Amino acid sequence: MYRYFMLMIPSDKLKAYPFLSKTAVLKKDNFFMFVYFEPFDLVLKDMITNNIIVKIAREFDLKHLTATKWTVARDYPPALPDDVTRRFISRLDTKATQASRTGGHYLQLDRGMIDILTNGLYTRRDVTAFVKALYIAGYGYFDTLRLFTNITRVYSEDFAQHFIKYADELYRNGDLKN
Repeated sequence: MYRYFMLMIPSDKLKAYPFLSKTAVLKKDNFFMFVYFEPFDLVLKDMITNNIIVKIAREFDLKHLTATKWTVARDYPPALPDDVTRRFISRLDTKATQASRTGGHYLQLDRGMIDILTNGLYTRRDVTAFVKALYIAGYGYFDTLRLFTNITRVYSEDFAQHFIKYADELYRNGDLKN
């Protein structure tokens, strides 16, 4: 099942983001909403950062949105973000994740995390969710690396490369404790 992310940007800031690709666009008051499919290897959450609002949804209900005063500005179906838009949303997510780090070393065992711990890591999305959860809980880079290597059920160069790339993105500020 697909998930969507809605990227809401104030109209006076829109010129700063000319790279936003062809996708469904709605307008309400002074905001534009760009609707995209969430890439499979990202695990986005609702966030507000830099005057940009990101909302996650399981469905794109145009009738509901238009009933709440959103009007269609660009009549396209939702699309996957292009590479530039994907890097942009990934950077926003990284900043929001870094800001939400607690450092208490308490890992919340929600349904998704229990599934990962009992069944292992099988997709890039699993790797992203796992690294993000450990980072937010305050685990260091090397603890995260050790847990990753012990829980990975299927050896894959792609998984290893994705782990290194995503973990380096989160831990790049020199936070390599343990």
